[in-house]
Amino acid sequence: MKKLLLPLCCVLAVSACDDNDNADFVRDAGNIATADITQVINMEVHEQDDDEAAHTHLSLEFFGLDQDGYYYLIQLEDNDELSIALNGESTVVIGEPLPSEDDPYFIDYSEEFETAEAGTEFLVALDRDREASVQTTSLLIPEATVFTLLPADNPLDLQSELTLEWLENEEHSYGVRVHYGCDVINNHPVNFTVHFPNRGAPELISPFSFMPGDYFTPPADVEILGCELTMRLLTFAEEERFGDTDFERVIIQTMRSVSEVRVLNIEAPL
Repeated sequence: MKKLLLPLCCVLAVSACDDNDNADFVRDAGNIATADITQVINMEVHEQDDDEAAHTHLSLEFFGLDQDGYYYLIQLEDNDELSIALNGESTVVIGEPLPSEDDPYFIDYSEEFETAEAGTEFLVALDRDREASVQTTSLLIPEATVFTLLPADNPLDLQSELTLEWLENEEHSYGVRVHYGCDVINNHPVNFTVHFPNRGAPELISPFSFMPGDYFTPPADVEILGCELTMRLLTFAEEERFGDTDFERVIIQTMRSVSEVRVLNIEAPL
């Protein structure tokens, strides 16, 4: 799947995009028409597990394109109202500066909703004082990708080869997250996650196999009460819309995760 790559002109580097541009001018939504804005919507869908309820996280970004072909983030005006509607109930999205950034133009426009039901529709609306019409974008929660984890043993042994298998869609790409969690007596729990594929590695294809013991050696200096292994399959998709929107284009990126938890037997012979 093609990933969205938007080379951004940071405030400190705006002059590299165009020596005549002023940072405040090019970043201010008041100076750019909707027809020249790219709207990017990121949807993350998580099913219920032991740690959290089912939920969908939506984040929105707005980009302009300068004469040199660089994309730059746009900050909405105070009188631009951004909202997300679910089941007829609308939530106004308030932009928040990202706490890790000193740059006031990096604003987080996001909301979380307590649903992961496939087919659920969200309506994202941007109401701009400068234009008569309200720009709306409809998007649906995608179906989950069902996977099979073999062997069916529970608990699993560290040296058991595990295989995930799922029905692939050529328009999607996939990732696997393997989380190890162990309760420890009189000490901090053991928690870490292994990501597949690694950066620069080929995209994952079904079936995918790995050995839990290749990534985890039980520490000898602590007493472990028990361990669990969480296998999580991530499905990524991207959709671009042109022509049927008031924006220059709309890009919708989705990630849906499904998981399965097994007990991990760390006493298995190595």
